[in-house]
Amino acid sequence: MNIKFYAPLLAATIVAACTTKSKHPQSELANQSAASAETDQSINFYADSLDKQVSNLEKQQSMAYHLAEQSLYIEKFNWNGKAVMYIQYLKNEGISEKTTKYYLKNDSVLLIKESLKRHQGQGELFEDRQIYIRNHTPFKTTQRSADSFGALQAKNFADLKAPVSPVDFQTELSNLNDALKGVNKFDMVFDQFISTAEGDFLLLKSKIPGGYGSSIRVNERDQLIDSIQNEPAFFKDAKLNISWKVADHEAVYVPVASSITSAKGLKR
Repeated sequence: MNIKFYAPLLAATIVAACTTKSKHPQSELANQSAASAETDQSINFYADSLDKQVSNLEKQQSMAYHLAEQSLYIEKFNWNGKAVMYIQYLKNEGISEKTTKYYLKNDSVLLIKESLKRHQGQGELFEDRQIYIRNHTPFKTTQRSADSFGALQAKNFADLKAPVSPVDFQTELSNLNDALKGVNKFDMVFDQFISTAEGDFLLLKSKIPGGYGSSIRVNERDQLIDSIQNEPAFFKDAKLNISWKVADHEAVYVPVASSITSAKGLKR
């Protein structure tokens, strides 16, 4: 679809997207004959449409990982089994918080939106950056910054000098998928069970020395948790066969049926 038709059809497209998959924003850009047809305007239209439809997309969540003072959490959104958006939440305790959104079409990254909040002295700095990509090469970068979130939203984006070299975004996506699947450096095994004033937690560590770790809050106990707490040596360095959910970017343990024994809680 040519970009000149977008403006008069915008309202109709968004309404129709709620009721039929054929009008999903993924198909809007898919009709373009070549990647060279993509512009910053068409990419913005596509990304805005995805943002509006995010509650209707299939969602996957990663474990919440940490390494030293850094914490990492990933979300992935699919349409009909194909990835259309990744969101990475990265926090350096007491230093900065960064959210990075990757918008995809046909397995290729079209747009990266970065939102950064940096703590400096007695204040904070807020910054947004948008990187537009065509044929795996960034062709436009825009940025805005302010000392408050409200002031940031009121500012327009300014063009920056865009990088011209191709970028291996597939490596970045591969790392995000590893976090979602819990493999490679995100492959977690049991380390210890702790009880603190803030609650009970399963602590996990990477199979790779010095790698990422993770914690799972235990709000509800079951037979498996009792076994782990009473016999932690039996589970030490083993991969746990457990379920969890993410709430407020924190992994929370989901109790299993009473028929599950402590031995069945291990992945052999």
